[in-house]
Amino acid sequence: MDVLRKYTYYLAHVSESEFIRHIPCPQCGSSDANSIYTDGHEHCHKCGHHTFGDEPSTNHTHHRVQHVRLQGSAGRLHSRGISEKVCEFYKTYRDGELLRHYYIDGAGEIVGAKVRTPDKQFRVEGKVKTLFGMNKFPVTTKIKNGKGRETTLVITEGEMDAMSIYEAQPNYYAITSIPNGAASAKKAIQDNFDYITSFDKVILCFDNDKPGRDAAIEAAGVLPPGKAFIGFLADYKDASEALQAKDSQAIRNLLSFEHEQYKPDGIVDAKQLLELVTTPTPPSDHDYPFQGLQAKLHGIRYGELVTITAGSGIGKSSFCRDLATHLLNKGERVG
Repeated sequence: MDVLRKYTYYLAHVSESEFIRHIPCPQCGSSDANSIYTDGHEHCHKCGHHTFGDEPSTNHTHHRVQHVRLQGSAGRLHSRGISEKVCEFYKTYRDGELLRHYYIDGAGEIVGAKVRTPDKQFRVEGKVKTLFGMNKFPVTTKIKNGKGRETTLVITEGEMDAMSIYEAQPNYYAITSIPNGAASAKKAIQDNFDYITSFDKVILCFDNDKPGRDAAIEAAGVLPPGKAFIGFLADYKDASEALQAKDSQAIRNLLSFEHEQYKPDGIVDAKQLLELVTTPTPPSDHDYPFQGLQAKLHGIRYGELVTITAGSGIGKSSFCRDLATHLLNKGERVG
C-alpha cells in the first residue's frame, strides 16, 4: 500500500475505528501500550509506533459484544484498598478471573465494559466512549461541594484512580475517568464536552508522569477558559498508588487545594502584574533634543512605540539619525 493510499485509508476508516484491546508493541517492547482497533490498525501509545490495517476488517469483530450485560458481582479489591461498596457504586465486577469496569450512559444503559485479564491484558466489550462513572453523577443532580457554591467534576486517567478518589472522599465531588488512557484524553473530553462543561469546575487528575502531564495540558486546552484545573500527586504516580499506601489525605489535599487553574502559554494573570501596574513610572526616560517635540511628547519612554511618518524626501531618516546620535553622545541606550 503506497503512502497516498494509506493516508486516504486513514481518513476514511481509522478515525472511525474502535478500540478492542491492548497488545504487546513490536517496536518498543511494551507489554500493553500497543492497541488494536476494529479496522485492524495498531497504535502504541508509548512510542507512537503505528501499523495500518489493509482494509476495513471484520477479523476482530468477534471481540465486540453488541449487547453487554452485567456479569459477576462486586467484591472488595484488597490489593487496591477499594471497598465492595465502591465497586458496586461504579459497577466494577469480578467475573471469575476477569475484572470488568462497566460503562453506562446517561440513560442508564450499559454500553460497554473494559475487561482486565489475570495477565494484565485489556480488551473492550461494546463501546466505551462515555466517561467511566458519569452515570452516577448526572447533570440534573450534580454533587455540591462543602461550600455549596459550585459543582466540581474530577476526571482521572483510569478507572481504578476514579474509584480510589471516591474511596478517599465519597459523596463530595463527581468523580469519573477517561476510557482509554492518556493518549485518548483530548478525544474523550471532546466526545463528552456538553456533560463536562455543565460543571462549574473541572479538575484533571492524571498520572504524575510525562504522558499524563502532556495529556492533561492537551485536554485542558479543549475546555472553556477558566474552567479547567490540573493537579498531580507529588509523592505518587496516581490516586490508586496513594490509596494503596493508605495516604487518603494526599488525595483529599489534591482535590481541596493542591491543583492549579490551567492557563495557556502567553496568558498572564493580572495578579502577577499588580506591582508592575501600580508602580508609578517616571515622566520620561530620556528627553528629545528638539524643543518643540519635547513639549508635545514629554520625552522618550521605554516600552512605547513612536511612528515617524512623512512624505518621500522630507527628512525622516535624517531625523532618526540625529536622534540616535544625540542619545549615543549622551552615552545612553538606544532602542
